[in-house]
Amino acid sequence: MSFLGGWSAAIRSVCGRLACGLLIVVGTSGCTAPPRPAWPVADGGTPPTDLRAPADGGELPESDVQPLPCGLQALRTGTTEAPRVRSRRLLAHAQALRAAGRALAEPTFSEEEAKPQAPQRSGQAHLDEPAQRLLRQALGCATEAMQLDRTALSARRERGLAWLALAAYDLAADELELAAVLDATDVENLRAVAELMIRHLSTRTTRMEIGRAYLAKANRLLDGQGADEEPKRSKAEPIPRAQKNRLRAELTFLDGLALRELGRSTEAKRAFEASLRFQESNETRLEYLAAMFERCELEQVAEAVPQLLARRLTQRQRGWAHHYLGLTLEMLGRTVEAQAALRRGRALLPRVLVDDLAVGPAEFAGMVEAAKHSLPLDEQALLAEVKLELADLPRRADLVVEDPPLSPTIVGLFRGLPRGVLDAEPRSIVLYRLNLLRMTRDRQELQHEIRTTLRHEILHFLGADEGDVRDVGME
Repeated sequence: MSFLGGWSAAIRSVCGRLACGLLIVVGTSGCTAPPRPAWPVADGGTPPTDLRAPADGGELPESDVQPLPCGLQALRTGTTEAPRVRSRRLLAHAQALRAAGRALAEPTFSEEEAKPQAPQRSGQAHLDEPAQRLLRQALGCATEAMQLDRTALSARRERGLAWLALAAYDLAADELELAAVLDATDVENLRAVAELMIRHLSTRTTRMEIGRAYLAKANRLLDGQGADEEPKRSKAEPIPRAQKNRLRAELTFLDGLALRELGRSTEAKRAFEASLRFQESNETRLEYLAAMFERCELEQVAEAVPQLLARRLTQRQRGWAHHYLGLTLEMLGRTVEAQAALRRGRALLPRVLVDDLAVGPAEFAGMVEAAKHSLPLDEQALLAEVKLELADLPRRADLVVEDPPLSPTIVGLFRGLPRGVLDAEPRSIVLYRLNLLRMTRDRQELQHEIRTTLRHEILHFLGADEGDVRDVGME
């Protein structure tokens, strides 16, 4: 991170990423946020506890293969179709069942129809049984399709996508990564494994970069390049224009998510704009507004979010839209409206957007003092060389000094030039109480994050940029 204007900031962002997957919002020097819930398990959650992986190449456990609709039973037995023909038909049914299960998992509502959700126990699966049943049927069809035709890598990919929809990420990774390795010239394979990396596995920088590498390869293939870079395992067929536009929209959308995770909000915004040119999408529109928020385009976000809320959205999309509206209005000083929007977001997504910790300014100051005294003596000495300030939220003027601007959700900021460089202005470290409260669930975690943020900003005082901070595990 540059020291443009003598500024640097903590890289952890509290706002949390939107689940479109799921997004952590990280500004150029933002800060880590609660993990984005993984679509389509609305509002976060874990995979059903009874899901088990089939043995490689073996039958799926019968308890995981739901009875197929009567119209599909004939595909199992009693047909004279060639195995490959039957495999293709089963694959088509798997795709249709997965699409139906995803739609059932996240129906859309108007603002008037959307109802608050009741909190559930941590670790409880949140897929409704009807959606789960359809997704398991999709898994069964994809498994049978693969068994009928071992050369059909699209069936392996479909099985991975079914596991992904069931939030069984390790099982999805096995299938999707293998499909991409076996045929690295299939754009759909590359798109699927990029989605897995960017939206579902973790928010580590390396995962984002790996995902972007898959996306770059997929884009080269769509441009008619790179087909000779890997051995081709399947017969290439021309991609229809409509499908190509869909793929372009999805690839640029995923790239936007990765860029936001990497703190490159300006590039992320451009990626979302490109995706919307290929295909309009509520999910992309929501992420686009989040990128605008990261860039401190607050007035534009305050105007655009109500327009998005007028559409039919999923419960998750609507909850996050209200949350971003609340954060935006809060930064604009419209406190009453901000609190109403934040409460609405929490009511819609109580498992993800929890109430802030009840830690007032005085108690917070005491926790900061405790964190200071817990630091190693050499770090305490360094901290004594700068002024330590506490504030509820960042000042907009502090954020827009950088280009791109810092995220409004940063939890800490170092002001000034590095140690050893002459600086006419006094150096200071600022901790932001409300942002720290929003990224933690209890006082123990809050105490830990305060200490981590102090150490992070001390590294900036010593001249470290964000890459250096990341390399020592302090991002």
